[in-house]
Amino acid sequence: MRRFLVLPFVATVLLAMVGPSFAQAKPGTMPEAAATPTKPAHVRQLVGSIVSVDAQAKTVVVQRTAKGKSQEYTFAADKDAAAALAQLKPGERVRVSYIEENGRMTAEKITDVGHAAKK
Repeated sequence: MRRFLVLPFVATVLLAMVGPSFAQAKPGTMPEAAATPTKPAHVRQLVGSIVSVDAQAKTVVVQRTAKGKSQEYTFAADKDAAAALAQLKPGERVRVSYIEENGRMTAEKITDVGHAAKK
């Protein structure tokens, strides 16, 4: 009978000791896991015509026309896309695979799509 009384008492004491270890962080501080978002960047694509290329600054400006409106987009080229900048010429149609982070668009891949007829 004594064994049945001791077991709940020991379990209660152990839980009382473990409980404080689950306390929250101090107010005003964020745990490291919450401080750095881990949302993966979504790769997007844009097809348009080259307006200008700056190989030294590693940037490319692409113009896209959609629903009768023309809009220019400036992309910074990462190391893989920067290699393609030397072959690009204004007026060429290209597909730019890019990611957008903090308002900055970074081209990951730039491929020539030729002068295909619009549908």
